[in-house]
Amino acid sequence: MLNNDRSTAAPKGRETPRSRLTERLNRGKILIILGGVMVFAGLVFCSTTMTTTTGSVVSEPIGFLTEGLWSISIGAVIGIRGAYHYINAVLEMGYAEDFI
Repeated sequence: MLNNDRSTAAPKGRETPRSRLTERLNRGKILIILGGVMVFAGLVFCSTTMTTTTGSVVSEPIGFLTEGLWSISIGAVIGIRGAYHYINAVLEMGYAEDFI
């Protein structure tokens, strides 16, 4: 039988505006780092593909060139979105906060 007595449940804390802003700050930092890693991986894919081609002018580079370009593009979008979240949260916090 289920115990439906709500008095034994732990009280749920209210979310403060400051905790939401710090959550957005952290989310922005994570997205910026993730975007940077994706851009770096895309650059590695593109550079290794371009250096391992046969050298013929007519042949197209094979390998991970398309995947590298997609990785660079998506990583840049993720990084820009993370910067938007971070800057927006910083501006809403105000200039008096020290931990930014």
